[in-house]
Amino acid sequence: MKRFIVMLCGLMLAALTPLPVLAAGDPVVHSVYLYTPDNADCRTVTVEVLTGLRARYGSQLNISMLDVQSDQGVLVYPALAEKYGLPQGSQNGPVVLVGDKALTGVDDIRAQYDGLIEAGIQAGGVAWPDVPGLQGALVEDTVQLGGDSISATDAIANDLAVVVLAVMAVSVVWQGFRRDWFDLRVKQYKNNFVPKAAGLIPWLVPVGLVISGYLSYVELTASQAVCGPLGNCNAVQTSTYARLFGILPVGVLGFLGNLCILGGWIFKYYGAKPLRIWAAWALAGFAAFGILFSIYLTTLEPFVIHATCAWCLGSAVLMTVLFWLVFETTWEKPKKVKKH
Repeated sequence: MKRFIVMLCGLMLAALTPLPVLAAGDPVVHSVYLYTPDNADCRTVTVEVLTGLRARYGSQLNISMLDVQSDQGVLVYPALAEKYGLPQGSQNGPVVLVGDKALTGVDDIRAQYDGLIEAGIQAGGVAWPDVPGLQGALVEDTVQLGGDSISATDAIANDLAVVVLAVMAVSVVWQGFRRDWFDLRVKQYKNNFVPKAAGLIPWLVPVGLVISGYLSYVELTASQAVCGPLGNCNAVQTSTYARLFGILPVGVLGFLGNLCILGGWIFKYYGAKPLRIWAAWALAGFAAFGILFSIYLTTLEPFVIHATCAWCLGSAVLMTVLFWLVFETTWEKPKKVKKH
């Protein structure tokens, strides 16, 4: 039992290790975003790039906006064009200014903006461009990115994420404490009998497949997610945490995990008898990994990304239910020793 608790604490600490901790006085990168309200590429950058980076870096990234077609934008743009080598006249596409660098177009901004922010933070911060009249023409990102309109819903969603996180953590600890991990015995069912609790699993897994399948589509195609009334799904899906090791989309991992749980369930109750015990252990392992990874992801949302995805919360709740159903139907209850 003690070994299990130590192992669980180690896994939790390992999951939380990469989380950045910001302290007062951290370097800040000041960036300027030149945009045109009715330009499709500008909308793409705002939704798919800026929102996620702003959520990821928090107070260490200060993005201010400049509508190049506004009265103030028309006055300031010629000086910016001269300083950064931008086209003279009207500029319709998105442009990001960081220090003495200018990124133009969706592809350049997607590929290089994050790297410039990281380099700026490592260098101790980046100041505003020194261009006459620029400061008075800028608009804070909290207005243009909808910060005022979504802050209340973000706060509610983040609070809900903390509640779900607490429930998941308590579930793992409770299941750990109530079992003798040195004397586990897999429950044996005759004639393909499936207990009612375990019978819910193949009905719940397809829900998880739908959620993870949709998130996979969003992450693989860089599409805008339908978020609903709470949270900011696109900030989560465009963050660097949306891909494991920067390669595998988390939604794809969730889809594969749900398939593994369904496969383990099928082999446990309908597979060849010699395989059923191994399938039971595999099913429990998949469920345990699923809830631990959900704890990690749910921790990131309110405390690191500062935005919560309703789809992700639904997946976390579903994984918690599956975890309970699997663990309650996998092992025999410990036998009480009679005292004479």
